[in-house]
Amino acid sequence: FSGIAVTTAPSTSTRPSLSRVVLRCREVPTSNGSCSRAPTRRSTSPNTLHCLRACGCKLTEQSTYQTGGAGKWSAPRVALLAFGKRGYGFGAANLAASLRYHRPDIHIHLLTEPGCVKQLTDFHRGLFTEIELIQVEAWQTGGKTDPGKAKCHLRKMLPEGPWLFVDADSIALQDITLLWEDLLSSGVQFATEVIGEGVTNVEYTPWAKPEDIARKVGKDGATVYGINTSWMFLGEGPFFDRVAHHFDALTWKRSELVKTWGTSMPDELIYSTTCTELGVDPEFGRRVFFGVVNSETRLS
Repeated sequence: FSGIAVTTAPSTSTRPSLSRVVLRCREVPTSNGSCSRAPTRRSTSPNTLHCLRACGCKLTEQSTYQTGGAGKWSAPRVALLAFGKRGYGFGAANLAASLRYHRPDIHIHLLTEPGCVKQLTDFHRGLFTEIELIQVEAWQTGGKTDPGKAKCHLRKMLPEGPWLFVDADSIALQDITLLWEDLLSSGVQFATEVIGEGVTNVEYTPWAKPEDIARKVGKDGATVYGINTSWMFLGEGPFFDRVAHHFDALTWKRSELVKTWGTSMPDELIYSTTCTELGVDPEFGRRVFFGVVNSETRLS
């Protein structure tokens, strides 16, 4: 597991009161948040409503923690992705538990599909502020799981406002509030883990040569960033439109990759290409501990 670590003491904030939130199904939304093509039934829990659609849409409403709100984005807003295998659903729940342990009122938005959450208990589903089902086309290409596609279109799938994305196979080692506040106050549009930068011989650019990345977008001699997208800060702006464009337009072909990433196009290459094209420096300090000292050269 990766771990998002921020050098600050665990939060001492008081536990907020319970409030109700709606868990949305993107398939067929209705005014009450449930699916329109099937009835619903109450579970043994009075705060839980199950959808009876064949897709197993899970809960449509549930109690959770929510901030009293001392500012528009006072509590960190974390986005998680889980699809393809149920293990990612379990991992996302573990990550949510660790995030909420340090900051009980944190907002956690899970983008997922039924197969990933159908075996989660009501308790573990309750760790998320929102669970949103996404269309299969958002995370598959040609019937195969495509994580690069999902991550390159992540900004468009999320509600408006800033978000901090974290890979589901991570654990929060400390409160992320300080990181969140620093990101907001910085005014950056995009930030992530930068492992190397430069024009040639850039550390951690396994997918393509730095010179080829710059040349791909007509920026010969420009700075190229070796990034690891285990976490990303997603603001709003044209940067994310270009990321989606480069993925959809097949700016990079699989035959051009130095190293392949399963059957998916590496999102790190697409984001790095966009940073070079638009002159965006995504550096915001080292935040991830990969489990081994000096492990940047042997990322898992």
